[in-house]
Amino acid sequence: MNKEIVIPVGELKAALPGLSKIVSKRTTLPMLQSVRVARDAEGKVSLMGTDLDGFATYTVTEPQPGSPVEFLMPLEQLTKTVKSLNAEDTLSLTPESKEKVKLRYSIAGNLVEQNVNTLAANEFPPAPKFTQPAILLQPGFGRALRQALECCSEDSSRYILKGACLDVRDEKFHYVVGSNGRCLYSANSFGFELKKSVVIPDSRFLEWPDLLDEQPASLSVEPGEEAEPAKDGKPAKEGQPGWVKLESGRWTFMTKEIYGELPNWKQVVPTTDSRWTRVHLSDEAMKQLVLLTPNLPGSEGFNHAVRLRITDYHLNLEGRNKDEEDWTSIPVDAEVKGKPVTVALNRHYLLNAMRFGLNELEVENSLSPVVFSNGGRKMVIMPINLDGPGKVTPPAPAASEATPVTPATTPPTEQTAPQAQPGAPTEERKDMSESTNTLPPRGNLTGNGNGNGAARKHEETDSALSAVTDKIDSIKTTLRQVITELTEAQSFIKTAAKEKRATEKEVESVRTALRSLQKVEL
Repeated sequence: MNKEIVIPVGELKAALPGLSKIVSKRTTLPMLQSVRVARDAEGKVSLMGTDLDGFATYTVTEPQPGSPVEFLMPLEQLTKTVKSLNAEDTLSLTPESKEKVKLRYSIAGNLVEQNVNTLAANEFPPAPKFTQPAILLQPGFGRALRQALECCSEDSSRYILKGACLDVRDEKFHYVVGSNGRCLYSANSFGFELKKSVVIPDSRFLEWPDLLDEQPASLSVEPGEEAEPAKDGKPAKEGQPGWVKLESGRWTFMTKEIYGELPNWKQVVPTTDSRWTRVHLSDEAMKQLVLLTPNLPGSEGFNHAVRLRITDYHLNLEGRNKDEEDWTSIPVDAEVKGKPVTVALNRHYLLNAMRFGLNELEVENSLSPVVFSNGGRKMVIMPINLDGPGKVTPPAPAASEATPVTPATTPPTEQTAPQAQPGAPTEERKDMSESTNTLPPRGNLTGNGNGNGAARKHEETDSALSAVTDKIDSIKTTLRQVITELTEAQSFIKTAAKEKRATEKEVESVRTALRSLQKVEL
């Protein structure tokens, strides 16, 4: 029975960087540090990694004959071996037993054989099964999904926002949407043959550009279980999330969906009109903004603010440190239409808009949301109130109880802003109520006074739950360190005991010799 699997090193060099984004180097479960190498009855060879919430699989291009076989291989060991080989070489893997794999490869013309200890294949968690047909995805979906995930939340208390939503609630237009509450990204011009919307959780693997850029790409959704209320004496039943499968080229990624429904995000997208100032950014202007924005003064400030000062004909990018009065101003070549206006934004969100290629900027006033767009892609960013508490000009309220961010249809009236938290030098503008029909509150596109405009990947405020989780992780780490130190202490005690016994034997030997000498008669 042929159990040997031979994989071209060139394919391993393409597969291992992707698998490393889902296989953990530090985990309490050793099997999560391994990849599952398998050959099926058709001769297809695959490498699979998992973090329990997702499964990433790379399928080798050429099938090879042989009996079906599967075994685990530590990713770290496999990566070290492949690094020393040329892309034109091959690597042979043969399971010698349930917990041992033999590697064969050539270095400088010399055959090398190496035995590697591993775990039994049945310890690897089973991948989910899909019965639903695959849906072909349109070109550009991969880019839209990655950009939406760049704007999603990292706050565990707003779990529904920790992913990108494929929103099919509008029959005519389907969207890819992501929001962390302070900025919102949406892309339309898609058509998903789905019965209901699905939220794909953020993952380091999904942020990898090698997935979904190769056509054709497809999507499958295996539905979960719907929640059921208590009825006829039967207890209520909680809903269970389904699974999502994305396929492109040699890669397959399966992940558990985020159960729930995304709030009505369209309420926070303003409708622009002729009163809004419009700025068109050329390719050179966008490159200039990408280079300048991170390096302007104020990067260490409370909201990492930069200011866009738009005059009749020019756009100026400005920044200043906390204790400075004067702004450092740099002109940017852009086409301006509309009235002069100045607005401050979190620089990380501005950078994202530029990197996404959103070259149209629209703004009504200093306290209204700023809209960046390019075709069917759009990003709404809440401004920062640099004046702190005082008189502000809010958008007109919606007819419903919720107050979405929309432009005023009549000249606004002044009202007193809520009291800012002590010590807050700036205030990020947020104007949504805590209605359940809008995006969740706490630090999102709604007011809470402190105005923290941190970037999605950098500065979202930790919730109490996150703090507790971090504390538990810290305690776990401390306990592991204590156990390690106790084990070392036990080892020292055992060593000392052995040395004591050896010393006692030597002393007894000396005493025996002395007693023997005492019996000698001269």
